[in-house]
Amino acid sequence: YQRRVHGEFAAASSQAMGVGVSLPIDSAVEDKMKTIIDETLKIFSEKYTKAYPAVLLKTIEDDARKAEKSEYELLERPASEVSKDPAKTGWLNKEGAVVKNWKKRFFVVRADYKMDYFDKEETAKSGGNPKGTINPAGYTVAEDADSALAKRIEELAKKLEVEIGAFGKKNLPPHTAGLLKKRRRDWFLQFDSEEAKLDWLPTLRLCAKKASAFSNPDPISNAAFMKAFAATARARGFSPARYNGSESEQLSDLIVDQLERDVLDDVFSALKDKISVAKLRVMAIDKLETVVGGTVNAAVSVAWSAASVATDKARPPVESKLKANVDKIIEAQDKISDKAREKVSGHADPVIARIAAPLAEKAIPAILPPIVSALKEVIGLFKQDGDSAVKELSGGQNEAQVWRNLARSSSSVATFKGVIDGLKQLDALVHLGDKLPLPEGVKCGVEEVADLADSSLSIMMKLLDSAFYTLQKLFTDKQGEDKAGAAAAAFTETFARLEHDCAVHTAAILCTLLGSFCLDKVKADVVEPGKEAIAPVAEEIPDFLKDVVDLDDVLEKTVEEIYEDAVSAIVKPSVPSFA
Repeated sequence: YQRRVHGEFAAASSQAMGVGVSLPIDSAVEDKMKTIIDETLKIFSEKYTKAYPAVLLKTIEDDARKAEKSEYELLERPASEVSKDPAKTGWLNKEGAVVKNWKKRFFVVRADYKMDYFDKEETAKSGGNPKGTINPAGYTVAEDADSALAKRIEELAKKLEVEIGAFGKKNLPPHTAGLLKKRRRDWFLQFDSEEAKLDWLPTLRLCAKKASAFSNPDPISNAAFMKAFAATARARGFSPARYNGSESEQLSDLIVDQLERDVLDDVFSALKDKISVAKLRVMAIDKLETVVGGTVNAAVSVAWSAASVATDKARPPVESKLKANVDKIIEAQDKISDKAREKVSGHADPVIARIAAPLAEKAIPAILPPIVSALKEVIGLFKQDGDSAVKELSGGQNEAQVWRNLARSSSSVATFKGVIDGLKQLDALVHLGDKLPLPEGVKCGVEEVADLADSSLSIMMKLLDSAFYTLQKLFTDKQGEDKAGAAAAAFTETFARLEHDCAVHTAAILCTLLGSFCLDKVKADVVEPGKEAIAPVAEEIPDFLKDVVDLDDVLEKTVEEIYEDAVSAIVKPSVPSFA
């Protein structure tokens, strides 16, 4: 790692940055960099080794507990039946990666929210290979890409304590949006008009939210990685919420953030004396961060690949042992959970009352109207399209075509224009933090609100799709010779289930947002003092679970459950009926 990073640093001075300056990295700095990389990967490896069987255990437990009734009444469409039709298609101009010219490409937003682009529309429609693919997972969608890029440069300039004026503007052509991500390639897309750009933006944001960046498709591996990565980030002094991307990208970004904090500041300071022109200095460091990020990512990829292969090989015997003892495991886990809650509640309850309750009292009246408005739009969409489907089914239209049309409608962002307009009211919430006396560590800003809007749109698209799928299944179950009667009865029952689930989703969205505001603060105030209180719970862990049950995890999970229950109790009286 040391040699690769040093080599890239040296190359960056004359090639990537183009300023002809040797970076001031001596052997002591090199050793420090190597130590940071080694220590971080060692911590992650230890955490991942524990997390994987723990997540596997939870998955097996959840499957065994499926008899417990869900709050939701609508049926969820199985993954095997999800529409594979493109979510959106169209011609856009794309800036080249190396040669910065603009080329017209036909874009296809896939069902998995990744974006293929083609030279010809015919190639796309015939199933040909794309010219390239954009995975927008974790990217920020910038409506004004020029301003977003300038802000990035301004932040670097502030770190270097230099004035650069308007430098940083890329002067992009009109109607251009950007997909931006620190240390990764930025993508710039130009549209035919401002109206066309505004039409595409919700789809781009949905793609950035829902596309998966994970290289391993196994959901257990993904959950174990997130658990281990979060623990590693916190151990190194960073919030895990700030990271996204593939497994190796997140690990490398965490390492580079440590290098910037603990090592590169010395390099930056030295650069201030080496480069006299402020613009070149900022340009140099912008390139430097990108090069270092790519170098560490290449090194980390090897380590992550080895960890994935090792855990995949180890899984079968562990999974077999856990499944054979699932009833025994559930009984033991319930005892552990009850004992932990008994020990931790006394620490958690007053903290939640001090932090979450006052915030909820002020925030809920501001959050509720746009959420309710958007959900009523979903009900309206079901009433409109579902009623049309009932008429078509009663008239003898091809059933398969009716269901395909409904599935296609619920997967298209264009269907949800009214929902998106309703969610735009959430923009006003960015000023909520200025109006509330928030305790230190409680977040209520642009990122949290933007994330809520994107998450809510995704939830509502899935909600409508579940309603259409439930209508389909109920119609199939009820139909005999009287298709009209079966369709009408299925519609009435589905409509009632949808109204019920809208209320459940309202409570869930409010709880999620309040969690994003202050759950981290609650954990910070409870976990450390709670460690002593929870220590006796170790006696409740049977020998056969000691390798997969971590007391720190039990503590954190218990705090989360207590918090969720408390916030749910606060939220539920505010949730309106949609009937």
